[in-house]
Amino acid sequence: MEINAWKDADRALAKFAEVEAALASAAALHQTLVQELEEKYARLIRADSEKRELLAKELKKFAVSRKSEFRVSPAGDGRSYEHSGAVLGFRQSPGRIEIRNEEKTIEWLRDYHEGEFTRIKHEADREALLGVLRPQPDQNQRVVETLAAHGITFRQGDKFFLEIKT
Repeated sequence: MEINAWKDADRALAKFAEVEAALASAAALHQTLVQELEEKYARLIRADSEKRELLAKELKKFAVSRKSEFRVSPAGDGRSYEHSGAVLGFRQSPGRIEIRNEEKTIEWLRDYHEGEFTRIKHEADREALLGVLRPQPDQNQRVVETLAAHGITFRQGDKFFLEIKT
């Protein structure tokens, strides 16, 4: 449908509203059918999930009690037992640093080994830049031009919208 005049736009908007209503109706039907299926299978899924969790708990209990019997994996990053349908075992985690009382620890780390174990993260303060670059009557053009020369500009555009009134 080609739109060249307001009369054409009115017809197109009416058609758009009609299609939107059809989509809403189809979506509602879809949601109803999905909800019915979810309710139907929820019990089955819940029962199987409970069985799986119970089996996993028992397998973990067994594995922990026999941890020394597991063979080391070829990569050396854990121990496992392979079955045709599954594998169970222990993997080494990558490890992580735990810091109690982070604020005091960071203060101490700043001086320890000349701050080798601390870092400063520099990032652009976009809120401050927005305050300077957003168009305003008393804007400092020299600052705007300097920032623009370094690739920092303010952008604002229009975004088309189309809404159905309800």
